[in-house]
Formats: sequence, C-alpha cells, structure tokens
Amino acid sequence: MGRTKLEVKKVGIKVRIPAQLHAKVALLLFDPLHGRVHYGDWTSLMTALLQRWVDETQQSKGNNDGRDSDGAADGDASRAD
Repeated sequence: MGRTKLEVKKVGIKVRIPAQLHAKVALLLFDPLHGRVHYGDWTSLMTALLQRWVDETQQSKGNNDGRDSDGAADGDASRAD
C-alpha cells in the first residue's frame, strides 16, 4: 500500500535567516528526549506563522483576493498613486 496523497500540494522554499534567530528557534523546537527537532516541526511553525500573517494582512485590507480597492494587484507598479 502506498502513501496517501496530500490534500494540499506543498512546495519547498529556501529562506535565509540570521544564525542567532535560527539557534533560538531550534532550541525551542528541540526535543531533549529524542535529541533532535522532530521531522516537520520547522514546516509546521513556518506554515502557522505565514498563515497568520496572510489572514491578518487580508483582514486589514478588508478583502480576500490581495487586490486594492482600484482592482490593481498588490505591488502593481503600473498603477498611479
């Protein structure tokens, strides 16, 4: 029997963060019983933080599609301010 398919496709990204921040987070995620950070803990943390940021950003803009009231996509350099 094979693995079950994921409900939502996942993509990998590569980010660079300060080493000191990485060390602090790794210590918080570290499981002393197993002597390591559990598989998937970094992904779970980053997913939760990014989802919260997206939700808060969308709520503060008052919409759910990432568009301004003039219909231009966020960051669209072609629109006049």
